[in-house]
Amino acid sequence: MPLKACAAKCEAETDCYDSNPCTVDACGKDGVCVWTPAKTGSVCGDGEVCNKSGQCSVLTDGWARQISSDAHGYHYCAVTVDATVACWGRNNYFQTGYGLGTGNRSTPYVVPGLTKIKAVETGRFHSCALSSVGEVYCWGRNNARQSVPSATASNVAKATKVAGLLGVRGVAAGHDFTCAHLSDRRVSCWGANSEGQQGHGDTTMVSKPKIVAGLTGVLSLSGDSNHLCAVRSDGGLWCAGMNVDYQTHQTSGQKMVFTKRGGPQIPSLSAVVAGFKTTCAGSANGWACVGNSLHGAMGDGSTTDAVSPAAVNVSAQPLADMATGYYAHFALTSGGDVWGAGHDSYGAFGLANTATTRSNYVITGYGKAVDVDGGYRNACVLSPAGAVFCSGYNAYGGLGNGSTTSSNVPVAVMGPCTSASQCADGNPCTLDACAGGSCSWKASSGAKCDDGDACTDADSCSAGQCIGKAVICDDKNACTLGDKCAVQAGSPVCVAGVKKKCDDGDKCSADSCDVTTGACEFKPIDGCTIPCTTSGDCDDKNSCTSNTCVAGTCQKASANNGYLCDAGKVCKNGGCVGSGKGWATLIASNTYAAHACAIGTDTKLYCWGSGSDYRTGQVSTATLKTPKAVPGISGVTDLAVGYSHTCAQAGGTWWCFGDNFYGALGTGTPGSDQPQPQEVKAATNVVDMALGHRFSCALLASGKVNCFGYGAAGRLGNGGTSSFSKAVEVKGVANATAIWAGYDHACARLADGTAMCWGSNQAFAISTSPSTTLSTPVVKAGAKGVQRLAGYYSGTCWTTVTGKAFCTGDNDHGQLGSQAPTDQSAPLELLGPSDVFHVEGGGNHLVALNGAGKVWVAGLNNDGQLGTNNKTTSTKFVAPVIAAPGQPVQVAAGNTFTCLLTDEGQVACTGNGSKGQQGDGATADDIVFSLVGGPCASGEDCYDGDPCTTDTCGAGACNFAPKSGESCSDGLACTTKDACTSGICKGTPVVCDDNNACTVGDACHEGKDSEAVCVAGKKTDCDDDNTCTNDSCNTSTGGCENAVIPGCVQGCKADSDCEDGNMCTADACFSGKCATQADFDGFVCDEGKTCSGGACSGSGKGWAAKISGSPFGQHFCALHVDGTAWCWGNGGDGRLGDGSTQSNLKPNKVSALKDLVDVYAFHRHSCALDKAGTAWCWGDNTYGQLGLGATGQDSTTPEAVTVVSGVIELAGGRFYTCALRKAGTVTCWGYGHHGRLGSGATSSANVPKGVPVKGLTDVVHIHGFTDHACATKKDGTIWCWGENDDRPLGDTATSRFYSPVQKTEAKGAAGVDGARDNVCWVQIGSNLSCTGDNDNGQLGNNSTADSGTPVVAPVEAVAAVSGGHDHHLALTADGKVWAVGDNDRGQLGIGTKMDSHAWVPSQLPAGVSAVQVDAARDTTCVLTAEGQVHCVGGAFYGQLGSGSTTDVVTYATVQGPCTADTQCNDANPCTQDLCTSGACAFIALTKGTCSDNNPCTISDACAGGQCVGKLVACDDKNACTVGDTCEVKSNNAVCAPGKPLACNDGFPCTADSCDALSGACKFTPVNDCLIGCQKDADCDNGDFCTMDSCDPGTGGCTQAPQPNGLLCAEGGVCHSGKCGPMSVGWAKDIEADPSGRHICALTQDNTVACWGYNSDGQIGNGSKINATKPVVVNGLTNVQQIALGESHTCGLNDKGQLYCWGHRSYGQLGDGVASMTDQTTPKLASTVPMIAKVWAGHHRTCGMDLSGKLWCWGYGAQGERGDNTTTTTQPTPVAVQGLPSNIARLDIRARRGCAQTTGEDLYCWGYNSHRDVSATSASNIGVATKRSAPAGVSLFGGSTFSQCAGIQSKGQLYCWGDNSDGQLGTGTSSVTAVSEPVVAKGLTSKPLAINGGGDHIIILTTSGTLFTSGDSADLQTGNGSSTDQQGFALATKFTLSYVKALGFQNTTCALTTEGQVYCLGNNVYGAIGSGTSSSADVSDATKVVAPIGVK
Repeated sequence: MPLKACAAKCEAETDCYDSNPCTVDACGKDGVCVWTPAKTGSVCGDGEVCNKSGQCSVLTDGWARQISSDAHGYHYCAVTVDATVACWGRNNYFQTGYGLGTGNRSTPYVVPGLTKIKAVETGRFHSCALSSVGEVYCWGRNNARQSVPSATASNVAKATKVAGLLGVRGVAAGHDFTCAHLSDRRVSCWGANSEGQQGHGDTTMVSKPKIVAGLTGVLSLSGDSNHLCAVRSDGGLWCAGMNVDYQTHQTSGQKMVFTKRGGPQIPSLSAVVAGFKTTCAGSANGWACVGNSLHGAMGDGSTTDAVSPAAVNVSAQPLADMATGYYAHFALTSGGDVWGAGHDSYGAFGLANTATTRSNYVITGYGKAVDVDGGYRNACVLSPAGAVFCSGYNAYGGLGNGSTTSSNVPVAVMGPCTSASQCADGNPCTLDACAGGSCSWKASSGAKCDDGDACTDADSCSAGQCIGKAVICDDKNACTLGDKCAVQAGSPVCVAGVKKKCDDGDKCSADSCDVTTGACEFKPIDGCTIPCTTSGDCDDKNSCTSNTCVAGTCQKASANNGYLCDAGKVCKNGGCVGSGKGWATLIASNTYAAHACAIGTDTKLYCWGSGSDYRTGQVSTATLKTPKAVPGISGVTDLAVGYSHTCAQAGGTWWCFGDNFYGALGTGTPGSDQPQPQEVKAATNVVDMALGHRFSCALLASGKVNCFGYGAAGRLGNGGTSSFSKAVEVKGVANATAIWAGYDHACARLADGTAMCWGSNQAFAISTSPSTTLSTPVVKAGAKGVQRLAGYYSGTCWTTVTGKAFCTGDNDHGQLGSQAPTDQSAPLELLGPSDVFHVEGGGNHLVALNGAGKVWVAGLNNDGQLGTNNKTTSTKFVAPVIAAPGQPVQVAAGNTFTCLLTDEGQVACTGNGSKGQQGDGATADDIVFSLVGGPCASGEDCYDGDPCTTDTCGAGACNFAPKSGESCSDGLACTTKDACTSGICKGTPVVCDDNNACTVGDACHEGKDSEAVCVAGKKTDCDDDNTCTNDSCNTSTGGCENAVIPGCVQGCKADSDCEDGNMCTADACFSGKCATQADFDGFVCDEGKTCSGGACSGSGKGWAAKISGSPFGQHFCALHVDGTAWCWGNGGDGRLGDGSTQSNLKPNKVSALKDLVDVYAFHRHSCALDKAGTAWCWGDNTYGQLGLGATGQDSTTPEAVTVVSGVIELAGGRFYTCALRKAGTVTCWGYGHHGRLGSGATSSANVPKGVPVKGLTDVVHIHGFTDHACATKKDGTIWCWGENDDRPLGDTATSRFYSPVQKTEAKGAAGVDGARDNVCWVQIGSNLSCTGDNDNGQLGNNSTADSGTPVVAPVEAVAAVSGGHDHHLALTADGKVWAVGDNDRGQLGIGTKMDSHAWVPSQLPAGVSAVQVDAARDTTCVLTAEGQVHCVGGAFYGQLGSGSTTDVVTYATVQGPCTADTQCNDANPCTQDLCTSGACAFIALTKGTCSDNNPCTISDACAGGQCVGKLVACDDKNACTVGDTCEVKSNNAVCAPGKPLACNDGFPCTADSCDALSGACKFTPVNDCLIGCQKDADCDNGDFCTMDSCDPGTGGCTQAPQPNGLLCAEGGVCHSGKCGPMSVGWAKDIEADPSGRHICALTQDNTVACWGYNSDGQIGNGSKINATKPVVVNGLTNVQQIALGESHTCGLNDKGQLYCWGHRSYGQLGDGVASMTDQTTPKLASTVPMIAKVWAGHHRTCGMDLSGKLWCWGYGAQGERGDNTTTTTQPTPVAVQGLPSNIARLDIRARRGCAQTTGEDLYCWGYNSHRDVSATSASNIGVATKRSAPAGVSLFGGSTFSQCAGIQSKGQLYCWGDNSDGQLGTGTSSVTAVSEPVVAKGLTSKPLAINGGGDHIIILTTSGTLFTSGDSADLQTGNGSSTDQQGFALATKFTLSYVKALGFQNTTCALTTEGQVYCLGNNVYGAIGSGTSSSADVSDATKVVAPIGVK
């Protein structure tokens, strides 16, 4: 039936869901469902794909269309294209259908008698087929009647129909049972039932099909081994049978009846696959699996059985199906990719290698597939061509290729056939044949083919594969590295690589690169000086300069000319440079290698020597006797050589080739050796690499080291000896600056000049330890001041900054220069060499090189490797014989050969030559250093076919000198006077004019005969929309002429008829005539413009008329009021246009431009448009984005765009530019990746000459984002093209659009803009809508979920929108700015760095009205009506324009250019505005009245350049609300009620309420209320302060109050039957931190009193004098809670406001300030949101907001903030990460935080040096992480580094962490931390609360007594003894009843039930509170003096 034949009514898209995976279902405008075909070629079923008609259809090509195997079976079956069945593999029970014997079948056998088959299913030893009419046929083993129930034979030799079954939908088979899925969606089973797998409720064998009772509505059925599972129409999973590995998703045991087991991860299941001891189920929402994971089949990185469903996460594509094998899972995506996890011991994954366990999903080696299934240690896939490929175990012929040899790569099954066409495999390099009824494929070689890659040539067949030779690419610019071949318009083009960085770190030099030589040039800047005090201030870390301080100014001079400064480089005129001569710039080998490599002066990589394992990068493994270029890589900047593999860095990326058996190439998977360079993906941010024997190590930018590959001898440094193809972190190594690797050990140099080593320790190579394997790094003893690392086979060496060299290790051959051949365990200085620069080692010899180029050698010389003109071993260092020109500048050593590089660019080698190691074309040994042959012999070898270069060979190296002036041809018809310019053929564009001034955009086009043809442009539109004028264009002048028609009156019927398109007028219709008047003065009407007198215009004030930034950019540009352009920020690539690549902290004038009308800042380039319509661009031109017609050289000054004319607007993004032309069309040029040029082309080719955006006309506005662009048409519609990954362009799975698509939801749009991956538009009527990315909440809907449907912003009267990387800004017509999204740099301008997921006002400077807003990556700028610019956020490159590189959270004023003070008016009454030296300066005023325009503040005054007011105190007069706030409504201040108090006693027989006057909760008994009690326990209302009793006669409960003063909670006592704080005495709470030395109390009148240590003002009384008795904190009232850190204090008032004081250097006070100036009185924590509770510890503070979210701020270097960072300072709140939502209680103290969930799980974070946070060895835990804790815990707490948890109901206590003073109460002490909870001893009462001091723990019991344990040195445990207490004991010195007790350092204090405080212990700082201080400790609990004035 046609898809649209059915007119189904709908209201929403869900009404139209048709379960067809091949259609897009939608509800049309007319309320009728529309089903559109989609996803052609996607997998939609077993062997089925979506066709163009939107239907799921079976394959018609090849021979097979569905395959099947049992996960524990040994045979496969397939449904053939002619609807028969063919089987192969084991046949011991006739399971392949071959009934003439039980011999195995190694090729497919067509089962006789079967026709019209639509599906096949295999059990372990039997098979069944389902016909198209619903009949079931089975054959094979029948011992349990599993095949044919009516047959009594134990085996069935031929396919036989199963009687009694009709209308069967599907078949499921297990080990020895079978089930049919019936047409009525019930299930019928037969066969074995020993495990209850048939679900009948018993274990009796079933001898004929039997309906499974109760199992109805089945959608999917699957069986395997001994269990069966079904998915029913309710979306639930039902299983029965064996459950030993949880495969039926039960908690334990065997299940004999079907039990529902819904998978919580995957709702609404639709399919199930049962496997060997596993089960997988899924739907369009995803898949998950349960069961056995012995070999990692769950793919989640674990080998633990999955009791709960483990989600299958393999690809961005949805899964089409799952399959199971033997302990393995396979996932098939809709795109046809096959992923695998689990057992792969025989290569079932087809990856050319094997692995017993693969615990993470990997993409297999099968290529594209439409069906997959797994058997016993093998698997097979069905390809889209209808062929079957298998890999793995093959003892029984299960691979179907005619063999019984196992294979770890896919082999083709020799399918049944009648003609060769059925055997076509789509491979041009195989001969496809049909012989004897079976397919065969013979690999061919030599024939020409096409590998589909335009960047290869000479493609030919080789062993059945099409392989091409990589095109060598060079852009002729020596300053670009890693030039790459790319395909453009189907042809290969050379794309420039990464620009070489030339930065000498000297602020007084202009750094540049010579494009001819590639040499860095550092030219002194005239007049530049660097101030200094000592010469140390002048150190530029350059060994080639001498830096001294003379008269307060740094003086630099070149030094050490000719001396080595780096490998292959010497000092020259203050720079470290290579000579640029000869053919080589750098060489490398390895201690046990038989090959060497060099980087050529042409930046190619050359290798020679042994070619085994493809280690020399050639397609052959033959020996190379002379250097040969490695194909496929150029622009090489660094290299590393291992034993059998090689790596090189090009374009900033590392590439490796050669031996990959253990995964040493870094591809992430082990496998076959690789001749072609493979990108290193196992590690990221790699800055250097070191290679050894089959392993690699990578130095990361973070200073950590990752290793991968062969792990024997511990060479990976991860603590083990296993091999890993994915990178593992080397344990304990941080701040590494260099790495080195030998044969089987490696070392890292650290930033402090020390070294750490790991791996083999043979001959004491790395340590004095007797162990020969050190799998965890150890500090290299004696290695200090290390300059460079090196070594040899069993030794390690290093050079120092003083020029000395040391080694340890093997000395059997005297290689250490010591005559005694004794191994050295202690560092031995090498005697003989002086001023050593570097040492290299081979197998058993060393070579040393000093700074002057002198060489020494020592050690074994049996092959001449010392180069001493003999083969005599030398036990002393001697000079070799060097027969090569120049001075040595580098040395390298292999196993038995040595090479050196000279400053003439020549390489010389000596020693063994049997594998070509000498590189001289022979295999003989050399005994002196002799020249290696270069890569060229004559100029003919260097011919590149470029007429603009002169090609020569010099010193063995090709040189390509650029030509200039010679004529050439650029191949373009529309250019003339083609000539060579600096090596590039360029022509002058033909000027085209059709002599008609009324056409715009006349252009030259290439004619059919390749001639230049001038094509007329679009006619000028002179229609003025006035019916009373005659409109025409003057062909001479091009001007429009609109002649008034005499007597004509323009009539109207409605106001809309009079709309003139002017936003600044009010248009109306009166009596049939239009009337217009000026309106809306001051409202924003366009970028940088406001309405004035009916016109939309700029103010002309100040200096700036318009600003521009880009979502991915880091710079801004502004249009000056005088028509010039000014830019600031990141200057890389020349994007600022001032002739340099330097960043500017203030606006700098763009060179040469004037009369501009617009300016644009894009990603890495900028553009401008002048009055004449000429477009100018400058900056990065890698992809041709400057519009100059070619890719290549960047431009630091503006150049006229040549590829387009008639421009009226420009737009651009990441590497591309678009132009809106007068004709209303759009042309784009630059980077074509993913359709961002909109031309319709699907290639990613660069288009430097411009292409029209396909199909766009009548465009009035364009805008470029990062990787997509949009256009607004005259009709108000928006059309977009480019990337759609986050659905900014449309709510569809299409990831990119190559030509424009309409955003149908955007109509009547007045403008379009937005963040990097978004699209936002303002519709006429001022509604703002956005779509796309929402990772940082930038859509403003309080969510982080991306949205392809519009999200409407709740902001009124929006005039314009702009976006940065992940944030949005909205400008309203009245000049206000709203912001939302990412705020990590403060870019929202809201005073904090907290993200906002809802729109909030951006806090513009006082008095500022914005007329434009724009954003760069993480910076926001606004243009004011006064012509000034203010910016906020990121400032690393000076984007703020204020002269600073420090991020700000409040707007800073851009110091723009000026000539008078009036141009600097920023409308801020709190700054003095001056024009100084041509730039605006804004002096902050510290006093003076002003208005901050906020009705909720009073007493506004200037402070620090800002107008600041005092918040209005707010009270809604309702005591039952907390946190009342002032809000602005209709420009008036109103008091908004806060959060209501919760009054609920949980008792059903009381009416609960709150008294609005007092705020007290009322619980009024309900008359005659009975709760029907039987016993007293029935009446328990959970209130400790009531005595609950039951009258059984009436069933009524009585709650009588407990005695007043009874302890009911920590800090609480009973009052009239309710638990609350004390109402007697002077203190009702106390607080301190274990790491602190002061304590505070919350008083009865809600003030705060503190005493003790006061060095940082933490007492809060305005001084820093210690307080020996409580002192009331200044100015704090209505305090509800206090929190103390080590040296700061906070108080939370009843309005939810937090005030803090004390130490603030880490930002812990929450006011946004981190300063060494302490705060001695309370200050509002202005960056902290309204919070409900506060905690503090060490140097940080935390608070929970009213929504329950936890925030922390302050110190966090060891993860104490829990925000997943280790930033030391954080002055604004950041969210704690990793916390679950169901938090029941929190404890934050000292340097840790812990939270317990309602499920009793414990999550902790922070400093973990004593394992109190986590049982792991990690020293820092940066996010809340679950840790082990006893079950039933109801309270927890502890001391500084120790923690205890109590089970109150049982009176039990468990402790862990630091036990150095016995504080854990175990009866012993230990210097080793206790990582797991242990039972504490001595506690005889039930615990109520746990606290602690520095090293002692305090337990408050339910009876009000104290128990202590731990450090007693200062008598702090309260027992009168100074001996540490190693078990808990009653604190006998505390004799009263207490409600709270705590410790701080070595003091203990407790609060009594009478509101008094008692202390004992250390009193040095007056912590006892008695009014005195003393060094004598206090033994007895001493009463603290009450503070004066407290009630």
